[in-house]
Amino acid sequence: MSDDIHLFLNNIDRYKLFMKKKILLILAAVVLLTVIVICVLRWNVWFHNAPEPSYTVSSKIAHIQLSLGDDFNDRFVSWQSIVLDSAKVNLDDYGVIWMPISDSVVMNNNNNAIAAVATVIDSEFESDTSALDNSIFVKANYRYIQSAGGEACYFYTKANLSPGRWKYSIVAGDTMSCWYETEIPDVDSVSILIIADVQDKQYSGTDTLLNSMFNRHKIDAVLQLGDLVERPHQQYWERYFQDFRAITSTVPMLSVPGNHDYIKGVNKHIDERFFCIFPSYLHDDSIPEYAVMQLKIGNTSFFIMDTNEPLSILYKQKKWLLDSDDNSDDSAENIIILMHHPMKSAISQFRDIRMKLCMGNVFNDINTDLVMAAHEHTVDIDETYEYIPQIITNFSAKNYEEDNGGRYYTLLLIENGKVRAEVYDEKHVLRHTFSLQ
Repeated sequence: MSDDIHLFLNNIDRYKLFMKKKILLILAAVVLLTVIVICVLRWNVWFHNAPEPSYTVSSKIAHIQLSLGDDFNDRFVSWQSIVLDSAKVNLDDYGVIWMPISDSVVMNNNNNAIAAVATVIDSEFESDTSALDNSIFVKANYRYIQSAGGEACYFYTKANLSPGRWKYSIVAGDTMSCWYETEIPDVDSVSILIIADVQDKQYSGTDTLLNSMFNRHKIDAVLQLGDLVERPHQQYWERYFQDFRAITSTVPMLSVPGNHDYIKGVNKHIDERFFCIFPSYLHDDSIPEYAVMQLKIGNTSFFIMDTNEPLSILYKQKKWLLDSDDNSDDSAENIIILMHHPMKSAISQFRDIRMKLCMGNVFNDINTDLVMAAHEHTVDIDETYEYIPQIITNFSAKNYEEDNGGRYYTLLLIENGKVRAEVYDEKHVLRHTFSLQ
C-alpha cells in the first residue's frame, strides 16, 4: 500500500514538472512569436533604407546654410560644392568674408579679406577693394562625402561676431557668391522660432507658411526639433533648401537630430551630411559619437539631445546633462531641453518607456524649466512625469492625430532673462502662452 502511495506521489511530481516545462515552452513560444511578429511589422521601420536616387552636384556654391554654434554669437556658414581635387585646388581660397553693416559693430578679428583671397576679390570689385578694409576672412573646413546616390564636397566656416548687422559672401576659389545680410541680436532681447518634423516629400506649402510667419513675427533664429528631411537623400535636402530658401542664408538655424536623419540598420547612425550642414555638432571637425550640444543665450541654456540613440548612448547623454549642469555657472536661470522624442508621449504611455528608463528624473535634477519635443506629429501641452512643462509640436503636413492635426509653431521670447512661450497654429492663432518660472 505504501509503495502505491509513493508511486502515486511520484507521478504527481512528474506531472507537475511536465506541466511546468509545458507552460514554460508555451510562454517561450508566445514570446518568440511576438518578437517575430514585431520584427516583421517593424522591419522596414528599423532596417530598410529606401535607395537614394543618383544625383550630380553641378555648382561650386549651393545649399547655403547659416547656423548657430554653442555661443549665440557664433555663426556657421556651410555650403555644398562640386567634387574638387584637393591636390589641384588651393583650399586656402575657400572661405567666407564677413563685413559689418552697423556702425556700432565691434570687430573681434581682422583677418583682412583682401590679403587672404586677393585674386577673386580684386576681380569682383574691379580693383577697388577699399570697401573691404574693415572685413574678416574665415577659411573654410572641407569634407568629401560619398553617399549611395552620388558624391559632393561640403565646406563650412565658423565666426564669432559681435551684436549688430553683418553681411557675408562665400569665396570658392575663383567664384564669389552674392552678399547675404544677417543680424546678431543682443541676448537681452531674442525671439526664437521652434518648429518640428518638416520632412516634406513634395511641395506642401511650407515656403508660403514660413513667409507668413516671418512677416508677422520678429524671428532671430530657428530651432528645429528633428526630422528636418524625409530621409537623408539629396532629393529631400533639395526639397528642404527650396522650401526654406527665403531664410537658410540669412536667419541662423539649428536642427535637432531625429530618426529620419538616420541611416537605418543594426549600426544605425546619423547621415554625415547632417553634420556638414549643421557643423556645430562636430568635435574637432570629427563626427561625434552622439549629437548633443548646449546653446546659451544670456541666462538661458538650451540642452540639445539625440534621442534616437540606443539605451547605452542615452545613459551617456544623461551623464552629459548632469556633468554640464555641474560645470555651468549660476547665471543659467532658465534651462530648456530640446529633443525629438517626447519624455511623456501624447499618444500612448508605452511609447515613452525607453525615455523613462534611461532619463529617470534627470530633468528634475538639473532644474529644467521646459521640455520641447516632436516625433508624434501632433501638438500637446502637458507636464512630464516630473511635472515639468512639455510642449510637443508639429510643423509637418503629415498628422498622426486627427484631434490635434495641423501645423504648429512656438515662439520663445527671451526678454531681459525672462522667457515666454507662445504656441501658434498654422493660421497664426495664438493657442497657448505661458512664462517660465
